[in-house]
Amino acid sequence: MAELKGKDRRALRALGHHLRPVVQIGHQGVTPAVVEATSRALEDHELVKIKVLESAPQDRFDTARGLAEATASELVQVLGRTILLYRPSTKEKAPRPPKAALHGHVGGEGDRPAAGVRKSAITQGARRPARGKSSR
Repeated sequence: MAELKGKDRRALRALGHHLRPVVQIGHQGVTPAVVEATSRALEDHELVKIKVLESAPQDRFDTARGLAEATASELVQVLGRTILLYRPSTKEKAPRPPKAALHGHVGGEGDRPAAGVRKSAITQGARRPARGKSSR
């Protein structure tokens, strides 16, 4: 796999910020079971967050490099005891319809059936009288 560029790495870090760790590395370190679980998670999600517990035998950076090498993935970030790995999926992705087809710009109403409904004056920004005040 080609080395990630700075912008790509930054974008992946931004995407990975909200992820929860899916694999934990404990006192046994990087075992074949951990490698298998990480590889499966990478195949499903492409970007995974891994937690290295304090009881792990190796340094967090050594653990991150070893796991990235074992799973043939790219090490995106090591932040504290959290590792972020990326590997593009080899699965065939389902083709997506064009964006315009999803929003009703091509032919019919698409997935927005309310787009053809006329709006009342209240929803178009007309002012309503304030509640509890008498109009003089």
